Amino acid sequence: DDNIETAVWDKIYRRELWREIRFPDGYVYEGTDTTYRIIDLCSSFYVLDQRLYLHRNRPGSITNTHTWKNLSDGLLANSHFTAFIEAHTPEIFSLEQLRKNRQSCLYSMIHAYICRPENRKDPRAPLDEELKRMIIERGEEIGIKTIGFRRRAAYWMLLNFPCLLRLVYPVYLPIRLFVRRVMGC
Repeated sequence: DDNIETAVWDKIYRRELWREIRFPDGYVYEGTDTTYRIIDLCSSFYVLDQRLYLHRNRPGSITNTHTWKNLSDGLLANSHFTAFIEAHTPEIFSLEQLRKNRQSCLYSMIHAYICRPENRKDPRAPLDEELKRMIIERGEEIGIKTIGFRRRAAYWMLLNFPCLLRLVYPVYLPIRLFVRRVMGC
C-alpha cells in the first residue's frame, strides 16, 4: 500500500536477516528483489512517519540510466515480486494489493517500452513489437478498464500512437515529479 518501499537504503536491519538472503550478482534492481523477502522473514517491523535519511536521486546513476539491462533487470525484479504476491494472496496480501501490483507492473513495462535505449544492437533488447505484445497481453490479463486514467491513457497511446507516447512521456514525467515534490505526495 505504498507504506514500505522496496529500496534497501531506507531501513535498519538485524544482521541475522541477511544470513540466508544475498543480493544477486550483476543485478541492478537488487533492492526490489530482496526487500520483500527480508520483510517476509520478520516477525514484526516498525515504520516511522518522520524522515531520518535523505536519499539523493541523481541523474546518471545506475537506476536512472536507461540501458536494456537496467530496464530488463527492473522488469525481472517486478515479476519476482508479483509472483511472491500471487503466491501469498489472500493469506498475506489482499486481492486489491495484488491488483495494484499488477497495474504497477504493467506501467513498468510501458515505461521500459518508452525509455528503452535506442541502441538496437544490444542482443538482449527485444524488438519493439515483442515488448508491445507483452504489454498488450498483460493489459488484457488485468483488465485495462480497471486501471487509473493515467495508465490507461499511456496504454491506449502505446496501442494506437507509440511515437506520440514517446514524445509526450519525457515532457510529462518531469512535470509529474515537480508536482509530487510541491504537493508532498
